[in-house]
Amino acid sequence: MSKWPNDALKVSTKKPVLKPGQWQHVMVTYDGSSKPGGVKIYIDGVIEPVKTDTDGLQGSIRTATNLRVGQRSGNQVFDGGSLQDVRVYKRTLTVQEVQALHSTGPLRATLPPPRPNAPRPSRTPCTTTT
Repeated sequence: MSKWPNDALKVSTKKPVLKPGQWQHVMVTYDGSSKPGGVKIYIDGVIEPVKTDTDGLQGSIRTATNLRVGQRSGNQVFDGGSLQDVRVYKRTLTVQEVQALHSTGPLRATLPPPRPNAPRPSRTPCTTTT
């Protein structure tokens, strides 16, 4: 996204895929094409059909805004869940690589599902620089 919503790209899954109370492996890849078809969403190693919500990207997705994980903006936060093992790659992963990451992660076997009323950790912004 360069400037929302006029110069941006947004896709989402066609159907609800997240299961409350269960750990799930979520992976999103993007091929740099500036097109909705370049975004793939995988849930537990399986590619999900997507719908295009916004298709107006005119250039690059590069922006001066820091990457936020679990928060879109100051008032739109991810709530009621947990994130673990967040990774950013310099290239688009293949289907086989996504499936391998999903199936080899030992966290799924060792971590209990999130408790619905568990105390929430403090919200500290996570930013990256390139």
